[in-house]
Amino acid sequence: MFQLQPLYLESMRVADTPGAVRANNEYYWVWGWDMMRPTFGTLAANRAEAVRETVDFHVRTRFITQHDNSLTRDLRPSDREPMPVEYLLVHDYLAWTGDVESTRRWSGSLTAAFKKLLANPDPTGMRVETAISTDFPEEFGRTFAGWLCYPTAWDFAAYLSMEKLFYAWGNPELAVQARELALRIRRNFVRVFWNERTGFWNEGVHPTDPDLVCDVPLSTALAGMDSPYGEDLYATRLASSVEYAAHHFLRDDGVHIIARGEVRGFKEWTRQPNNWFAANDTMLARAFRAVGNAEALEKLFYLYELNFGYQPNVFEGKPFRRPLLTAGGWQAFGASAWYRNLIEAAAGLWTDLGGLTLVPCGLGEPVRLTGLHYRGATLDFEAHGQGVWPRKLLLDGQPLVGTTKLPPLAPGQHTLQVEYGPSVPVAPLLTLAADAEVVTSQVAAAKTTVRLRGHGYTPVSFFSPSQPALSLNGAPLACEWDEPTGRGRTRFVLDGEAEFIITTTHAN
Repeated sequence: MFQLQPLYLESMRVADTPGAVRANNEYYWVWGWDMMRPTFGTLAANRAEAVRETVDFHVRTRFITQHDNSLTRDLRPSDREPMPVEYLLVHDYLAWTGDVESTRRWSGSLTAAFKKLLANPDPTGMRVETAISTDFPEEFGRTFAGWLCYPTAWDFAAYLSMEKLFYAWGNPELAVQARELALRIRRNFVRVFWNERTGFWNEGVHPTDPDLVCDVPLSTALAGMDSPYGEDLYATRLASSVEYAAHHFLRDDGVHIIARGEVRGFKEWTRQPNNWFAANDTMLARAFRAVGNAEALEKLFYLYELNFGYQPNVFEGKPFRRPLLTAGGWQAFGASAWYRNLIEAAAGLWTDLGGLTLVPCGLGEPVRLTGLHYRGATLDFEAHGQGVWPRKLLLDGQPLVGTTKLPPLAPGQHTLQVEYGPSVPVAPLLTLAADAEVVTSQVAAAKTTVRLRGHGYTPVSFFSPSQPALSLNGAPLACEWDEPTGRGRTRFVLDGEAEFIITTTHAN
């Protein structure tokens, strides 16, 4: 079934209109969000040409993806500009292919759209919306326009993606403005959306009345995890968010969009409460992986196996015990998400502009992935063992120390072998440096030194077996560090190469 996913995506391309993708092969035409989401999976399936055509189509038709439901059957253009989800796609296209020249031909349209966003006067950096996070918000008790968690999390990631794209296009002034807009959101995100009572994120908050909230917890609140910047946005709330999501959204009959016991939003024809929106699985899967929750990942793949055994199609539909009445309704974004999760959730290989990162988490069962095309390289991957941390990590047969982020791969064939175990690393370990390249890494006793190369805002995640001290080019850095898990985070702005050091200050 998984081998066929890219073929299903291919079958939904509109043959006489390059770049247009039908969201479903039976009952509706080209829809915005439903058309854009499959394209991320198409990247992972090594179909860069199809992705270029899709972005060309969006730019040519001035088509709002996330914010506009559908084009007419004759694909009449919209009078609006591309919006943030396209920034994420162009960023990911550049990360997978390294093809900066293709992105330059989209830069004019995306830059014009971004300049409109800069006119947003809200000091929080957030945009007031009326829908987006649910198709029928009034059914969930939100009858007001407000700051919405789902698109705001996506906006944060999109603005930082634009920061990196502006650097690539030689426009550092706009890059700084994009970063400032993103950091405005980050400064306000937890304060505005976190609900201490539910222990999760509000779906929406009224912009002038912070006591007026829509507190229905939705899985889409973790949309920031669609990017390498999500960990930085959720920060100290990520672990508790994942615990909540694993309990409430993973059920015995599929992945649900709302929490257990929630009764709002139950109009059956909308299919919202009990529907399995497979496109959202990537957000959850990356969140589970980011904190090392192997149990949740195993249950997710178990649900996939049950679903495929029960109803052999790829759908946006009800859980496997409540199948769609229309058999064989292929849904493009479902195919995309499940295919993408093989790489990002099962293997744990994430990509950004700085290269591939292994996000460690041993599932207990062997995982083997062959022939992954990444830029000019081809990677064969193997992992076995159980445990959160790798006890052996070999790139082309040589140990990779101090980091789970791979240095840039030269064109040609490569191998990555991982062996997980129950023990924790004895030295600090860099696990994520968003959009930054690892130039060199070395470990000496209780100190890990990583030379990074990049431009702009760079969130970093790491492991330290005991209380860490951090520095960048010799200057001390503040960080958040959780002693029970050893996980920590920091962030800084890069301007070329820099030396990042993690030192453990005392032994356990």
